[in-house]
Amino acid sequence: MLTVISPKAGMLAAALLATFSLPAIADTATCPAAPSSVPDSPAPTIPPVGKAIPAPDLSGAWPSLAGLPPRCPAIPLVGSHATYNIGPGKTYTDLTSFPWLNLKAGDVVNIYYSPTPYATKIALRPNGTPARPVIINGVADSKGRLPTITGVNAVTAKDAIKQKFYESSGGQLIETGGVIVIFKGYNDAYEYKATNLTIQNLRITGGSEVNHFTDHAGMTRTYDAFSAGIYVVKSQYLTVQNDEIFGNGLGVFVNNKDDLPGTSYFTVVRGSYFHDNGVDGDDHEHNLYVQGIRTLYEGNYIGQLMANAPGSALKDRGSGPVVRYNTIISAARAVDLVESQSDPSSPTFADPLYNYGWVYGNLIIDDFSLPDGGSVDPIHWGGDQYGYSTYHNGPAYFYDNTVIIKATRAQAYHLAVFDLATSQQTMVVSNNIIVHTGTSQMNACTNSSTDGTMGTLKFVDANWTAPFYTYNQCTLDKSKGTFLAGKPVLTPDYRLPMGSPAIGKGSGFPPAGVTFPAPASAANLKVTEQYKLKPNAFTVEPAYAARANVKDLGAFPYP
Repeated sequence: MLTVISPKAGMLAAALLATFSLPAIADTATCPAAPSSVPDSPAPTIPPVGKAIPAPDLSGAWPSLAGLPPRCPAIPLVGSHATYNIGPGKTYTDLTSFPWLNLKAGDVVNIYYSPTPYATKIALRPNGTPARPVIINGVADSKGRLPTITGVNAVTAKDAIKQKFYESSGGQLIETGGVIVIFKGYNDAYEYKATNLTIQNLRITGGSEVNHFTDHAGMTRTYDAFSAGIYVVKSQYLTVQNDEIFGNGLGVFVNNKDDLPGTSYFTVVRGSYFHDNGVDGDDHEHNLYVQGIRTLYEGNYIGQLMANAPGSALKDRGSGPVVRYNTIISAARAVDLVESQSDPSSPTFADPLYNYGWVYGNLIIDDFSLPDGGSVDPIHWGGDQYGYSTYHNGPAYFYDNTVIIKATRAQAYHLAVFDLATSQQTMVVSNNIIVHTGTSQMNACTNSSTDGTMGTLKFVDANWTAPFYTYNQCTLDKSKGTFLAGKPVLTPDYRLPMGSPAIGKGSGFPPAGVTFPAPASAANLKVTEQYKLKPNAFTVEPAYAARANVKDLGAFPYP
């Protein structure tokens, strides 16, 4: 259970959750039963020096097929190689004394709830495998409360000091970068990177420029503005799931470099709650900021940033991103899918899916009355710098979403739903509902680039949208689409009311005239789930559930 603790976050969550009363949809996932006994393995020994990690196979179907709801009770797990337990009354009573850098494939670390947050900066460099991942697993107490790892007045884990993690040239650069830092060890080969790591069932906070920590040399320091709850230099198959990440500069940051050793692959962010990250007055920090090849974001609740933070809710600089089944509360942007900053010769640009992206099954709310305001262009595809040739110069597919725009003219005289950077960007829009309440002028699209060209907003199949203002800075192609008459009308929880004209108007899949490039899988990109939110004023439990009817427009089918 993800408990909101900050007053601002609590009031905001309560205000938003009060509008939700989604009918219960039974979880049919088979969750593991709590083990009858949890072993306590001997302390892990220092592993061999890390060697070069080969690039993963990119030919398999992308993305993975959405399974049944991922949310299961936060119980202890047993590792296939070794099991370690941390918490009150356990072998390790704190995070500081545990040798994190020694974890091996098949290891599980259970972190048990403690009423006092764990104030330790952790360094990780695990080498898991697909069959034997390394899992950092939070274990809830009887009330469902998850353990908290905080960077506030944190100390550096002893093994990071002993193994000189922060004494390499790269380590020195990232010591002020986050609460949990993922990189290679001091003696690992340059070509080494962390692989097959899952971080789950934890609350991670405090990686903020306003907070202090004790570094490897015993000095008191502050975090950088660009610091994160989880800061990743490079990784393969990192999964962050069922976590609450708040009160940091960035919630999660995954970096990506020019060469194969520095490239990050296949990050998954699932079923997590992000809120109140960001930096006052600085637009470089976001709730989520992931670079690399093929990132999947599913079943998350991505809330607002901290007050006066002008970053984005979700920012991706990679290839083939998939954003599905989330609730996203817009910041400067709600969904910001832009170009990689890697060299054009890098593996990221070589990915055949670099120029493609998918956004579907999401509830996206752009509400200027919220504490951190809204966005005048919440959904962005293409790029945001000046190397236009490196933009995502192809189509993004936007389907089965529900978009809520709330703004008065005093808050935003005019705004646009989509931002398409240049003539090389197309947004294919299908089976969506776009609602506009308030007096602002809502355009379909705008153009944030300076090259003088306009992208294309291509409507296919059916959509139900509020009237668009006539001043649009892109080409509107309606030749393959139909529009339901009248303004969209939804229930207070953004569902279709009885008798809605949007019931049964969803079309087949893929959208009309669309053929996805290999290895994108039409079967795996089809809408099969919906975001699920439990209506409780004190908790947010992001997840997704099987969608019974995929023929209705928007993110939530009737009834």
